[in-house]
Amino acid sequence: MMKYKSKLTIIFCIATVILSLVACNLNTNQGDFDFDWEKNYENNLPFYGETITVAMLPHESNIQRAQLFMTLNPGVTIQMVSVSQNIERAREQLNIELMAGDAPTLIEASLVDYRDPRISRYFADWYPIINSAPTFIEDDWLMNVIHAAAINEELIAFPLMFRFYVVTANSLISGMSEFIDGKRVISLSEMLEFHAQTDTEEQMYLFDDFDAFHVIERSIDSFFSFEEGRVDFVNEHFVDLISQTRDITAHDHMIGDRTWGHWGISESRDRDIDMSENYLFMTVRPAAFPYISIFSDDTMFTNAMYEVNDDGELIISHRVSFILNDGATDAEKALAWEYIRFVAEPYSSEDPENDPHYAERVSLNDVGNRLIHTPVNRNMLRFVAEVTQPSNLWRHYTRSGGDVVQPWTLIHSESDVIEILYERMITAGEMRMTTVRYAPEIIENVIEASMLLFTNGLVSAEQTANDLQNQVELVMMEIGS
Repeated sequence: MMKYKSKLTIIFCIATVILSLVACNLNTNQGDFDFDWEKNYENNLPFYGETITVAMLPHESNIQRAQLFMTLNPGVTIQMVSVSQNIERAREQLNIELMAGDAPTLIEASLVDYRDPRISRYFADWYPIINSAPTFIEDDWLMNVIHAAAINEELIAFPLMFRFYVVTANSLISGMSEFIDGKRVISLSEMLEFHAQTDTEEQMYLFDDFDAFHVIERSIDSFFSFEEGRVDFVNEHFVDLISQTRDITAHDHMIGDRTWGHWGISESRDRDIDMSENYLFMTVRPAAFPYISIFSDDTMFTNAMYEVNDDGELIISHRVSFILNDGATDAEKALAWEYIRFVAEPYSSEDPENDPHYAERVSLNDVGNRLIHTPVNRNMLRFVAEVTQPSNLWRHYTRSGGDVVQPWTLIHSESDVIEILYERMITAGEMRMTTVRYAPEIIENVIEASMLLFTNGLVSAEQTANDLQNQVELVMMEIGS
């Protein structure tokens, strides 16, 4: 295994050097898109004879969607590319294929590091395509999410689902009620400030997965900008910030499987209680409907708030996104958009009652995954809300017995809750927002590794700052930022 991976790495490095030289004489970032949509749709069989290749993780539902799309569009071929279960191996192979001009038309973003300038030149900008497509209707999409995914005003990865952070506050803490009164959003800076003012006999932590990397991820703009080529970790502000965070990180509780017993207060309170009472806040990132509900007053962690940065922007991450090979023809790019639109909303039908494939469309909506991640398509978001069963979702397990289920107490009826949650998801999607993805993964990994060493007490804050400065500068020189 290691030998195979090493060989692929060597091949990739050699190919990078050779093809980068070739790219100097090629216009690899075409930018222009000229497709006659009107003429194409005059044909009763649009895109007839066209073929696109799609690289996605090997889930059965992906294959089924491709088959249904071809059934609904005779003469069109969607060729699913077999992707290795070994993600690292698949990534190395796709990088080589991109630079050799043999890559698939569409690639799931998780399979490549699209922010790495060594390969980003091979990806097309979605904006010219969707802006010209008559089937792209802005009102059908959470446009702020799409714009937040753009890099330097280019939409390289088209997002189909996103996640955001929800923060709930510990109602048992003195002064918390006054602090969160009327709050719908909260920033990490505000949480840190409240912690600094909290006077308790016991050690209080911020939240369960809080650490120095969490802080740097949200304040990275103060020390680093990949686009600007700015690296500035060696300063007093950085050292003070990470030193403060290490003191309020609960190391021991982060070990082992996470339990959700600390979400509520029950009759078996003594059995359920764990270190959650020592947390000021709880954060959840799945952004599924249950996590922004309205619970009764006896819930320990309550008042769900959106987590924003210091500029009031919702902090999001993109989950299922697609990248388009810039080497594809204009017709292939147009067809790729139509396929993306179908994947985002497969149940959509002009005449559901007379559509023989409607049941199959609905079965491919992958509702379970879309409950964990929030659809960017408004129609799909509405569909997920309507099929959600609150009584099956809002439950948690006690810490002492995994087979003991206790429901959270909801204030409203289930039908009312669905409407409330749907509106809150829409509210989130319409907020000003920013993405947590700030650099190529090779740099993110360097920062995360340094923060881990620091959090575990193996290096000082000053040494961490120096190490990051040197290592990040070196990597940026290597990848050509």
